Amino acid sequence: MKKFFIALSVLAALVFSVVPSQALVGMPDDTPGTDLVVPFICSTDLTTGTGLNTLIALSEIGLRPDTTSFNALDYNYDICTVRSVTVYDSRITGTKGSVTPMNAKTEVAKVADVLLPDLEITINGVTYYAGYFYFEDNNIQADIAANNHVLAQFLFVNLAVGQAAGANVPMKEYNSDLGESAGAATVTQQNMAPITADTSNDYIEKFSPDSLASAMALQQLDDVIAAQATFFGLYPRFYIPASGDFNWLINWQCQNGTTSTGAVASNGLGSLHVNIYNKDERVRSTTIRWPNEVNFLDVETWLPKDIFDTFPKEGWIDFRWDDIAAGTFPDVADIRDIGIFGFNYMIANGTASEAWTVLNPIPRRARY
Repeated sequence: MKKFFIALSVLAALVFSVVPSQALVGMPDDTPGTDLVVPFICSTDLTTGTGLNTLIALSEIGLRPDTTSFNALDYNYDICTVRSVTVYDSRITGTKGSVTPMNAKTEVAKVADVLLPDLEITINGVTYYAGYFYFEDNNIQADIAANNHVLAQFLFVNLAVGQAAGANVPMKEYNSDLGESAGAATVTQQNMAPITADTSNDYIEKFSPDSLASAMALQQLDDVIAAQATFFGLYPRFYIPASGDFNWLINWQCQNGTTSTGAVASNGLGSLHVNIYNKDERVRSTTIRWPNEVNFLDVETWLPKDIFDTFPKEGWIDFRWDDIAAGTFPDVADIRDIGIFGFNYMIANGTASEAWTVLNPIPRRARY
């Protein structure tokens, strides 16, 4: 009977967690790309295989969809703190058509001891190392379509207690020529961030509200316009089965563009006034703080107690940016060019046969 209820809990956690593959620039979707950003978290015990770890697998899938030609995988990567400070950088390579693995513990162990405290975060009284990897492709091809040749997955695993969950990494697509073929370079730049001094043809995908809104306008209106986002929203659903279980929201936001040492810091999004709904449609407004470029938020910490007084604690959060309160921070004008995406991580603790985790992207929408 216990296993039956565990199965029901897992099914409940999976509701709304399936996101279809899309191919829209500005959307962190399941399509091949070039550069990538991977949030990571791991236990501070770097010498054993126990405790939480982040696994990453890079798959080189071929240069073009209409050929069987491949290219060796070759990335420079930075380990960045939650405040976008680089503490280590190196290079990872793989053979053509290969799957190349790496993991956070092994990589963090390479960081100088004096810098390890910069990676420390505390969640529910437990200290972890956390931040993000920024991967920059060294194999940019003259053939634009050939550059989107990599897929990646990441997993949060704690196998000693029977927990593992994964999701696809949002890949940054290289130069889709949005708008540029119509001679509208400014629209291209709105959808794609220039990555070299010569901005005539070198662009990398942004995950910003403006990028998504502009791509939507191009798709829906069949016209190249310099659309700006008038609304942007994130809608994580949370589920905490019992005391001792957790739901984390993991978000990444950063000014678009890269440097030779990784991403450009945006200093977080500050405090956000949000509505939180329980499963019975009761709603309360509150404030949630996103102080860093990468945040690992424990949902239960922020829940209003009067509508979440018993377990399971289940509902969704309405993160939104619009122009209703124009001139106050944050409205949509404050984040139009900031890349934003996130993941929802549900954690049920117990014996190895009772524990489970779920990791899925946070749904989003924009309006132009």
